Amino acid sequence: MRVLYRFTDRESSGSSVPYQVAFAVPKRVRKAVDRNRLKRLLRVAFQQIKPAFDALRIPEDQFLSFMILFRGDGRSVEKQVVIDSMRAFESLIRQVKSNFEPSGSAVDLSTKQS
Repeated sequence: MRVLYRFTDRESSGSSVPYQVAFAVPKRVRKAVDRNRLKRLLRVAFQQIKPAFDALRIPEDQFLSFMILFRGDGRSVEKQVVIDSMRAFESLIRQVKSNFEPSGSAVDLSTKQS
């Protein structure tokens, strides 16, 4: 997994919510059915940890955009995909809490792919 995040002005984002999430699975995972399944697993994992993101204190004028990039070949066991994505989300939460410095630049939090 790879996590990219960025803080921007909420006004420039045109959004009223404090954060936005996106998931991406490469075409290296050959079949669209498999890519969609992996994205669905990532969304489920995010729903489990969403309360922690809702609890983040992001200033009213800031907007957090983040993307979870799957870097495997699709042969990962589904349970491992969920575990790795939860680890990536927790890493992002720790990073945002400890280093809340809205710089406007993207930050890469890579996690080890099993």
